Amino acid sequence: MDTKTKHKKQSYWRLVGRQFKKNKLAIVSGTVLMLLFLVALLAPFIAGDRPIAMRYDGDTYWFSNVVEYKALVSFKGDYHNFEPGEDEWAIRPLIQYAPERSDVRNKLEPPNKDHWLGTDDRGRDVLSRMIWGTRISMSVGFIAVGISVLIGIFIGALGGYYGGWVDVVLLRFI
Repeated sequence: MDTKTKHKKQSYWRLVGRQFKKNKLAIVSGTVLMLLFLVALLAPFIAGDRPIAMRYDGDTYWFSNVVEYKALVSFKGDYHNFEPGEDEWAIRPLIQYAPERSDVRNKLEPPNKDHWLGTDDRGRDVLSRMIWGTRISMSVGFIAVGISVLIGIFIGALGGYYGGWVDVVLLRFI
């Protein structure tokens, strides 16, 4: 098989993937972006004071950190102090502090076994706030890029359709 025939059989995306794999910086950037996306997506399972699953008062509650159960209203958001009794259990996130939970007795603590990155001036866990902040940052970033792509497509389509002086003015504007 000659090289011309070999290249004709490859799809466009296979060629793009091969070029992407050659660029080491693109691979590192893509990996970091995927890790940040996973942290943002899994934030309730990584950091928070609500248990992921729990057995309380004879009933089992799965994903109680993302689902509001009417039977758990008695906690009033204070899951951090929940200590399982007899025949009760709880599976908690890795970092057991909600990002908005303040504890002024523990303000400005250095990193320790409870607060891996320490606490801020209001006693909030810094790592928990960073994990939950990833969601907001990623959302703002993707929305901003999406809006700019839509505006760019619209202006580019106008310039391409009308051409001539309209295209020149739009290119100079951009």
